[in-house]
Amino acid sequence: MQTIVAKDYASAKPFPYMVLDGGLVDLDLLEQAASNLPPDDDEHWFTYSNPLEHKRVCNKVAGTKIADVFGALSNQQFVDELSELTGIKRLIPDATLYGGGISVMGPGDFLKLHRDMQLNERTGLERRLNLVICMNKDWPEEFGGHLELWSDDNGQPGKCVRRIRHSFGRVILFDPAGWHGIPDPIECGLGGRRTSLQVFYYAPAREQMFDSPGTLPRCHAQFAPRPGECMEILNSFRQHCRV
Repeated sequence: MQTIVAKDYASAKPFPYMVLDGGLVDLDLLEQAASNLPPDDDEHWFTYSNPLEHKRVCNKVAGTKIADVFGALSNQQFVDELSELTGIKRLIPDATLYGGGISVMGPGDFLKLHRDMQLNERTGLERRLNLVICMNKDWPEEFGGHLELWSDDNGQPGKCVRRIRHSFGRVILFDPAGWHGIPDPIECGLGGRRTSLQVFYYAPAREQMFDSPGTLPRCHAQFAPRPGECMEILNSFRQHCRV
């Protein structure tokens, strides 16, 4: 794994993030997991289909190789390594995979720009770190599916600063408070599937979350249009929210 220290994560632009290729996750285990997804008709799949996002997710993985991957991402030694990489202390993995788990996106699917929730109402913990693992081998760049990281412009997306290609075994760590998404439809052809694993890490809520008078921490995702997106999409942002 490339040499990266906490200051590299904290100083990244447009907000804290890092991309790691190899070394953080066992690729053999990941390859086994990629061929062991829950069947398409499993009752635990949930489909998001609205103007903000088109994708399928599943956070029930007990008894599969995927559960072994999530177990490895939750053990204390790994969590301590994440703390060292990011400089975030007292990280707590979400064993319930609330809002996380397996994410599958097919032809035409997308995820508009958003900032994730800040405060988990169920636990009172602050969401501090997103971890995404890319699971597709031989995913051509022209298929799209890049994770975009955008700057902030007075509380709205400013400009795209980084597009991160979907590449097998790639691990992306980033601050959930930054604008991010996969805003353009995926072009992988009929039957193609962009697959990723997502785990979120929490920590005790910082006092600064409650310092702004009249402003409460976000308990749901906040979606927003890119500059120039049509008014119909803008209106839909006002009607939808999720974790």
